[in-house]
Parts: sequence; C-alpha cells; structure tokens
Amino acid sequence: MKKAIIILSLATLLMFLGWNQEATSAALSLFVTGHIPGTSWTVPFWGMMAFYCLVITVIVTLYVEEALSFRRDSKALHARKSRMPHRRYSHI
Repeated sequence: MKKAIIILSLATLLMFLGWNQEATSAALSLFVTGHIPGTSWTVPFWGMMAFYCLVITVIVTLYVEEALSFRRDSKALHARKSRMPHRRYSHI
C-alpha cells in the first residue's frame, strides 16, 4: 500500500511537470543552481550538496534495508522448509 502511494504521487508529479513548462524550469533551476523560484534568494552550494548527500543516503539505506530484510526472510523460510519432520513413535 505504501509503495502504491509513493508511485502514484511520483507519477502525478511527473505528469504535472511534463505539462507545465514553467514548473519544470523552476524545479530544474532549484535543483541545479539553487535559485528559489519567485524570490531573489539562492541556496548556498554547501546546502545543496548536503541535501543531495542526504537524499542519496536515504535512498541507499532504504534499498539496503529492503535487500537485507528480503534475504533474512527468505533464509528463515528456507530453514523452516528444509528441516525433516520430527519422528513420532507410538509406544502403545
């Protein structure tokens, strides 16, 4: 459910940016030069670099956590399936 919301919001954002040329230009201006649209302010280069590093760290962390949890879950599932059933003797 969470992935569907993220994918839907990203698709909506991409469609909006595809149809609105001014929004695309403003977004690229913000991400490349740090110029805040509608103002004369700019974000310092070190702020932009810190933001980019933070975004990359979050993306890599999410990917690694998902990969490790998938490996851990598949290992646990495989360990449960590979065990032989316990022998039960009837001493009647």
